[in-house]
Amino acid sequence: MKKSKKLAIALVVVLIPAIGFGFNYFKWSKEQPLSNHQTLTVKGDIAVTEVSTDEGLVPGDEICGSIGFNIESTAPSLLRVKVEASCDAKDVGIIEGISENWIDGGDGYYYYKQAVNKTEQNSVIVQFADSIKFDAKNGEDVNDYQGKEITTKITADMVQAKYGVFVTDWGINSGHPAYEQLKAASDAVTPSN
Repeated sequence: MKKSKKLAIALVVVLIPAIGFGFNYFKWSKEQPLSNHQTLTVKGDIAVTEVSTDEGLVPGDEICGSIGFNIESTAPSLLRVKVEASCDAKDVGIIEGISENWIDGGDGYYYYKQAVNKTEQNSVIVQFADSIKFDAKNGEDVNDYQGKEITTKITADMVQAKYGVFVTDWGINSGHPAYEQLKAASDAVTPSN
């Protein structure tokens, strides 16, 4: 006799203040006004494809589908993301199909290798991963998860790319797996003196 394995799922999507971080780095004097009189912004949205879980989940099933970011920044920005899928404080998620444009920072975050901002009229879509899948780790019996809730939390964070802001805001220093790539992206958009 086959047992029905059902899990309740909660998908939490968080964009850590994408509107407001980095503003203090944009300083303009009266002698140097913006020609179009618009404020530069650092912002975006998370786009997640939800999957139906009416049948319940078994290991290997998708918790959610593709994950991407709709970048609306008018200023070149750096982007990082953290994905947490848990049940009873245990990690039960595997991220599948991470785009090659991301670096695993070894600190829970993945860092996008390039500075991003919208084009003249349109936002830009940055793809992160194909899906998050359910995985009962450490040989645990999947029956231990019956009737329990899986919470998936996706946290994205952006900072201005110029002037090495990622060092102070994110605490990324030399020796961090993403440092060289983020520094190169920052240097590429920082005006030389």
